[in-house]
Amino acid sequence: MVNRAAAGVAAQPRGKARWAMVEWLLYLAAGTGAGLLAGLFGVGGGIVMVPLLYFAFRSQGFAAATLFQCATATSLAAIIASGLSALAAHGRRHNVDWRPAGLLALGAALGAAAVASWAVARPGAGWRVCFGLFLWSAAWLVSRRPHPATRVAPPYPATGRWLAIGLASGALSAAFGVGGGVVAVPLMGVLLHVEFRRAVGNATAVLASSAIISTAVYLVAGQQWIATSHASLGLIHLPSAVALALAATPAAQVGGWLAHRLPERLLRTLFVALLLLTGGGMVLG
Repeated sequence: MVNRAAAGVAAQPRGKARWAMVEWLLYLAAGTGAGLLAGLFGVGGGIVMVPLLYFAFRSQGFAAATLFQCATATSLAAIIASGLSALAAHGRRHNVDWRPAGLLALGAALGAAAVASWAVARPGAGWRVCFGLFLWSAAWLVSRRPHPATRVAPPYPATGRWLAIGLASGALSAAFGVGGGVVAVPLMGVLLHVEFRRAVGNATAVLASSAIISTAVYLVAGQQWIATSHASLGLIHLPSAVALALAATPAAQVGGWLAHRLPERLLRTLFVALLLLTGGGMVLG
């Protein structure tokens, strides 16, 4: 009887160790997927990371009141690395128009700063449904025959439009935990007729800047919550963020390379599918 009890006690650490290994492998897989999405479409990959983090944190006994916020904040922290990596990948391939991208980044930073502190309380279901319907509308716009592409060059047109696109992208990214590219890429195509591949490259500036600002706000706002783990900083679970970032950073380089190589028609089709999937998650979630 004693031997059986001892064996049961000994098996518990082994079971926990196996689960921890599986969890880390899942983090690496999710980070890889998120990095590919960042490089391919200028989006953060929160659609991949947030659900995984949510269930992982729930299994670890994180406080239910801040479960979703912790998942979103940790995802945004990892997106900083993938966004900067994707920006560098597209910049090396001359797919970034740096001055307009700077305007996008400025607008995104302002939008994220204005909305992120409110987003800590999470938007209601009605807001999520409206945003999901917007993404479906964007998918329809992207799927239409595109306008003649414009190579952005001096003198740079419509400075206000670039700022407005960045502002909307950063605000929605902070509010709903999705990469700003799902907003910025369609708007650049519709409002400014920017060629799809270059729109993706420019959107990586939105991705990086909005992730940095949103993470900072979650970090500061999260100090008011009781820490759910000794490894947490505010609402950010550091080990998970590091694991995701380590996988996402090189994967974003691969995604940038694929975006440069794949036919634009295929890229547009894949992006439409991503918009439909993300919009469905918002409407049904």
